[in-house]
Amino acid sequence: MILKEATEVLFTHQENKPSKIMVVDDEPTSLMIMLEALNNLGEIECVDNGAEALKKAVLFQPDVILLDIEMPDMDGFEVCRQLKNNPITQSISVIFVTSHNGQKFEYQSFASGGIDLIIKPVDLTICRLRVQNQLKIKHQERQILAAKNDISTLVEQVPVYISYWSKTEENLFSNDETAHWFAKSSEQMLGCFAKDVLPEKLYEAFHRCITEGIEQEVLNIQLPSPRNRIEYVRAQINLKVIEQEVTGVILTLSDITSITNTKNSYRMNQNVYELCSIRLVMQ
Repeated sequence: MILKEATEVLFTHQENKPSKIMVVDDEPTSLMIMLEALNNLGEIECVDNGAEALKKAVLFQPDVILLDIEMPDMDGFEVCRQLKNNPITQSISVIFVTSHNGQKFEYQSFASGGIDLIIKPVDLTICRLRVQNQLKIKHQERQILAAKNDISTLVEQVPVYISYWSKTEENLFSNDETAHWFAKSSEQMLGCFAKDVLPEKLYEAFHRCITEGIEQEVLNIQLPSPRNRIEYVRAQINLKVIEQEVTGVILTLSDITSITNTKNSYRMNQNVYELCSIRLVMQ
């Protein structure tokens, strides 16, 4: 129930902030036309030159920029290149606007990092639809990123060791942020090879699955150097296979120390009981 409630909270995202659009054009008439076309789509900022657009983009952080190509001092292509070279603004979607419809301008638009091209005179309906589509894509990207972060948070909190390894046995991910299971945290584990960190018995099974193509193996092992009272674990090894080729390995560990100790204690008591029974019979 706790996991279910946590999952519902984590994966329920309601984005209330409005979309942001920036229009960059040195002609006031073009700015007015764009404002009319984009009415009610979100928060809109208008800029009349490239240098100001670069400064404003950092502060305003628009989702989409409609960028005129033909501007004095700095043309749209150069503005876009600088936007894409700045980590703060490189993810902004740029739609170029131009009065030229030649193939050369279309090629330069995409080569400079643009995702679309609108030809003047601007068709208000088409312009609005193209911007709407880009805003939807941006919204979906944020939803996916939020879900990805939620999954990471959830994986870090589950009481199971989860790790992913390359087919060359190099660690690519683990959820052990605090080095609870091994002597290395997930950050320290990254890039390590399985033979250097896994217990011998576990590594033998891990390596055998890869070399022999065993897609799944489950085994119980006793850790030679227990940490945080974890002495016995159940390991599950799953190969990730695509088109009959191993591309990675998922290794999970769950703590079975308490269960194993209980079983061992029961067996010991059972043996004592049987020994006592034999002695009574012999008497």
